[in-house]
Amino acid sequence: MTSLTVVVFILPTWVAPLAYTSNLMSSNVGWSRVSASLSLLFYPGGGLGDSIVSLPVLYAIHEFFDGWADIDIVTGQNIEALRELYYGIPFVGDIVPCPPGAESVLAESYDAMVVANEQVVLQVKDKAQAYISDFVACVESGWKRRDAFGLANRVHNLLNNQLANHAVLLGLDRRSLPLYSMGMPNYHETMPAMQLHPGALDVLERHGLVAGQYITLQDGWDANFPLKTLDTRPTKVWPAAAWAALVVEIRARHPNMKIVQLGSAKTGGDIAGVDLNLRGKASLRDALALLKFAALHVDTEGGLVHMARGLHTRCVVLFGPTNAKFFGYARNKNLVPPCHNCWWMIQDWMSECLRGLDVPECMTHHTPAAVANAVSEILAENPAPRAAARYGAVPLPSSPGTIGVANNAALAMQFSAAGHAIIHFDLLQQKNIQRPLDGMAYRQFVARPSNLPVENQILDQLHFTADANANEFAGELLEALGVMKVGGQAVIHITAAARDATAAAFAKANLPPPAGEPAETIILARTA
Repeated sequence: MTSLTVVVFILPTWVAPLAYTSNLMSSNVGWSRVSASLSLLFYPGGGLGDSIVSLPVLYAIHEFFDGWADIDIVTGQNIEALRELYYGIPFVGDIVPCPPGAESVLAESYDAMVVANEQVVLQVKDKAQAYISDFVACVESGWKRRDAFGLANRVHNLLNNQLANHAVLLGLDRRSLPLYSMGMPNYHETMPAMQLHPGALDVLERHGLVAGQYITLQDGWDANFPLKTLDTRPTKVWPAAAWAALVVEIRARHPNMKIVQLGSAKTGGDIAGVDLNLRGKASLRDALALLKFAALHVDTEGGLVHMARGLHTRCVVLFGPTNAKFFGYARNKNLVPPCHNCWWMIQDWMSECLRGLDVPECMTHHTPAAVANAVSEILAENPAPRAAARYGAVPLPSSPGTIGVANNAALAMQFSAAGHAIIHFDLLQQKNIQRPLDGMAYRQFVARPSNLPVENQILDQLHFTADANANEFAGELLEALGVMKVGGQAVIHITAAARDATAAAFAKANLPPPAGEPAETIILARTA
């Protein structure tokens, strides 16, 4: 039997459907396997932030086809950057370049194409429709859903403002709208499952930083977005002088916090007074690690904010022309001025203020003192966790709770049978079940213990096997503290290979070593 090949594109341009035909996803039915393999090409468009926002779409398609899809990623942007953002996703194959404008040529080699930015369109060649009829039917149901958007449903970019406003009225946002428009029943936002390279704490050691004891900032924007002139400072960014004044404010209030500037050298400028300026000097891999272990991140709405969301790091976000209800995350401090949400009301909204102001009032409304207030609020709400560790036997949960289990399906099923709500983080099965299975309070995510796709302080217990690398083990300890509730426990299995790394791992995580005689299990309890 021959293989079926499908192209999945996420592009910044709109393409009309060639064919779409009843939603079988609503009855929890997926693809009926008809070939030895299914090959998909996934194209995330826009900036790097769009690539992160697109992750739920990638996972949803993978889940729909029940894990039998071999997915390659294609990009017309920075291929190395996309390799970092999609690192560690086990069902992603190659990441290949595609020159801008060559998408249609590339698509000729495949049977189907999905174009998805804010919305999703499916194109299927006639000979392939029978093979993916379930998926075609699912996307068709999404088209019926989005008929209500009218003309905004079909004119990408120029009517995005109207589209976003309508989506917000329906309870949708930038993450859930593509899934909604693709006919997916579980379309509400989930945590993006980003993964870090092993030893991510290395970059902190190189720069003399301690996890949770520094704040990151960025003054920048998408360099690919066309502006009227090369020296134009976009309407959505904060004045350069305000950033310097913010550094003064933060240092006065939080003298023990170091301040680190991130971002590309292509946009923005150096912020005066920061302790460490890595603008244009840190690789994206290092920037992701720095975001992960920061106490918080301060930025205007853009790519690093989306990355921080996928790394559990809260942000203070300065909104202006863009729609905070559409692009914002509830866990962040989203600062919204009285005059805002004018994006795509004119073609050059990023270059000039609609009101004719030389400096947009929306961004000057944000004072350094007000932004520093938001910084202080996050630091007060998220103090550094305190914990105690001991060697000992595995404690049994006294009452039903939420338990995370990494790469141990038998243990996950055992806890589930005992009535606990289970979240199974599994790199081995290569599936991503983000909704409960029938009759079970069980969810499964593709993830590693160093970055788990769940909210902070949600787990009563977490079970995982320690990595033999001290830096990776330290990152797992910090992640466990982040996702556990106060009073929660991490049950850490220590292999012979990891035993020698234990002392160094706890030191790197700035935690006191476990008490008692060395054993095969460490119990890490979050005390505050």
